[in-house]
Amino acid sequence: MNKRRALLFLTLLTTGCILIFLGIFFKDKKDVPQYDVFERIWHSPCIKFEKFSDDGTQYEPIIITSETLNLRNFFSSLCIVEGDTPIGDVLYKITFNCKEIMLNDEEIIILVGKQALSINGVIYVPEDGVAYKGIKDAIHGKWKYFDKQR
Repeated sequence: MNKRRALLFLTLLTTGCILIFLGIFFKDKKDVPQYDVFERIWHSPCIKFEKFSDDGTQYEPIIITSETLNLRNFFSSLCIVEGDTPIGDVLYKITFNCKEIMLNDEEIIILVGKQALSINGVIYVPEDGVAYKGIKDAIHGKWKYFDKQR
């Protein structure tokens, strides 16, 4: 009986040591690729779309879980660069990976202002030759489309 207990103890001890070793060896290794913000937008399965009037009043938000390709493609392919122009009054707030659907994922928040937009707090402006008004108009058209789909 003592031999069985000793064998069981040694087996458990050996297994524990192997698991600890593997944990230490692989603790810094991650198989999950690290995406930049635009790649994370592209992979986002849901979007919360909010609109604000000139006086700051918020319209009822739209949660989008289907037909997200349109917005994902638009934002992941914008011709924008980091800038320092203040965004001005916020016209739209678009949240990718919104908490209403993706409880454990990191939200990506885009604030579309009158002069520029910010993505997770980083301000972006159009590249040379790209009119910001065209970007705002396109976002407004997308709001109108999804607002009609409610």
